[in-house]
Amino acid sequence: MNDEILEKLKKFIIEERWEYDFPLMRDTRIENDLDIYGDDADDFIIAFGKEFNVDVSWFRIGEYFNSENSRPFNVKKKKNLTIAHLEKAVIAGRLDEEVINGWKPITEKLKNFIIKEAVVDKAEVTREAGIESDLGIYGDDAYDFIIAFGKEFKVDVSHFMAADYFSPEGDFILPAIIRALTGRKKKKQKELTVGHLEKAVIAGRLDEEVINSR
Repeated sequence: MNDEILEKLKKFIIEERWEYDFPLMRDTRIENDLDIYGDDADDFIIAFGKEFNVDVSWFRIGEYFNSENSRPFNVKKKKNLTIAHLEKAVIAGRLDEEVINGWKPITEKLKNFIIKEAVVDKAEVTREAGIESDLGIYGDDAYDFIIAFGKEFKVDVSHFMAADYFSPEGDFILPAIIRALTGRKKKKQKELTVGHLEKAVIAGRLDEEVINSR
């Protein structure tokens, strides 16, 4: 998950409500722990959507929050909305059942960004797709792609070693002939995949630690 987003969510909750006498954690429940329900819950979700540019139109609020009338009778809902769910919603750009219940697919925003930048079909953008080997991005285009990716998703790319992952611009035929004549092997490039970019969006940075994390 993204610690920067978590901190922004904590600040947002305190500004919308008040300073709580316990730490706000990812497993903190919006109704049961923060005492947000009824009309306040409606206002909270709407404000959350506006603040973080999250589509909340498909969120089934009645399944997660008690109404003003039912709360005094201690009517408990089966579903809990937590800060972790809100964090995932910020990353996904939407708050709905899919996001709340173990959402894992590549975010639509990331997928659409890659399709636009790489000019490829949607079916080609999978987690395993290599940015260079499968999507054909290399050389100066690769540098432009990474910079644009960082700006679009607010990801720190300053420590990403692009030269280790992308081939340079230039003639691919002549170097191949030279290697054939001299017996030298081409230096193997590291593979940057769409899955790595997804992890970078979540971590807020793109570097070796994030790429090699599990």
